[in-house]
Amino acid sequence: MKNLKKALAVILSGAVMLTSAACSGGETTTAKAAVQAAQTSDTQTTGAPAFSGMTKEEADAAETIKIGVAIASMNAEYLGVQDFLDNYVGSMYNVEFMYSESVLDLEDEVAFLENCVASGCKGFMSFLSYDCEQIADRCAQNGMYYVANVQYKEEEYPDLFANEAFAGTAGVGNAGKAEKYIIAINDFISDGEEHGILICSALAPQGNEQHTECGVAVLEAIADAYDLTYETSDLTSVIQSPATVDVKNDKNINVTVYPGIPKYDGWLSGFSTLLMSEKYDIVINSTTMYTELFTIIGDAEAAMKKDIKVASMAVVGSDLKNAMGDPDNLLLNAAVIKPGTWVPGTMFALLYNACTGYLLRTPENNGIRVLANSWLAMTTEEMLATERLDKIGDNSSWVMQKEDLEKMTGVTNPELTADSFKEIYENCDLADIVSR
Repeated sequence: MKNLKKALAVILSGAVMLTSAACSGGETTTAKAAVQAAQTSDTQTTGAPAFSGMTKEEADAAETIKIGVAIASMNAEYLGVQDFLDNYVGSMYNVEFMYSESVLDLEDEVAFLENCVASGCKGFMSFLSYDCEQIADRCAQNGMYYVANVQYKEEEYPDLFANEAFAGTAGVGNAGKAEKYIIAINDFISDGEEHGILICSALAPQGNEQHTECGVAVLEAIADAYDLTYETSDLTSVIQSPATVDVKNDKNINVTVYPGIPKYDGWLSGFSTLLMSEKYDIVINSTTMYTELFTIIGDAEAAMKKDIKVASMAVVGSDLKNAMGDPDNLLLNAAVIKPGTWVPGTMFALLYNACTGYLLRTPENNGIRVLANSWLAMTTEEMLATERLDKIGDNSSWVMQKEDLEKMTGVTNPELTADSFKEIYENCDLADIVSR
């Protein structure tokens, strides 16, 4: 089993890296400039009358809408997103997309946004926003609409949501992800044995909400399961530490928080050093970057002569199938699965609605916030339920299909409201998706 696991690990380690999305807010002032008149649209709030935006025929006959897409890197996950947007959505809605190269910080994102402005983009879709308020301001100043893949709340970022350029945010609820990590960690330690747990906190030190909330939830679940008390009660500070932290507790359970992601210089060697200490047999990974870990985990398993349980965020696709396809040799023991193209499809719909006269707003005239559920797979059978979804080159496999987009775009559903849009997005159920 070990040889097979290691062989599979070598194959997977050569695959295109998966990435994480991070966004941290900053202190900026809401832009005073209104979105350019050419892009000004009616707005729809709860209980408001119908829009008077474009029809589908008018939108198709109008100038092609161009949208910039900011991502960390064009990896396996986003190659699928690109294929979905370019070869399915774009031709269906007379839209052209342009993509960033590697975006590692705010400076990179601003530089890409400036390229989008120069290229005539009307919308900006960001999966990696380091300062959402500043990006919204810049979009407003340049007559563009903006949507972000974050879980921010109106009360925490009032200037962002009130910004005229901010079409909204679409993401996967952190509370639901945290709940699934709790299920996984409880399963891993349910044998009553003492385990060593390594939590890869990823971009939590940069303020990433998903990585922070999931990490804190895992620490709390460990405390409950072992009836232990940590030396510090500020678990958020522990998870957001920029340095590796041994989380001291009164039961002397080995719990360590390791920040960063595999593409950082030295991260993989540091991860290897920790596992080779033979102190850990559980790895909790906060991002979708897990294939890069398997060779190191396989080496550590051989050294310890025991299995290491791994839980990670994941997306549907070949990497997930390779990691969980053999029930006798699970490389990934628990996958918290993002609902694939449901998210970028919804981000597109928010931008497209704004550009065609159907800008969705809350009753307070703010951008809307929608959160979908994640899915949990802990067996090959559960993983296989997602196998046929989001396959590059197969338009029938996308989680977000034409009928979904037609319900979420005003040009085909002029009675659309902010509430009905939210209801459609948040009712993305795996069983319903795979059964259609």
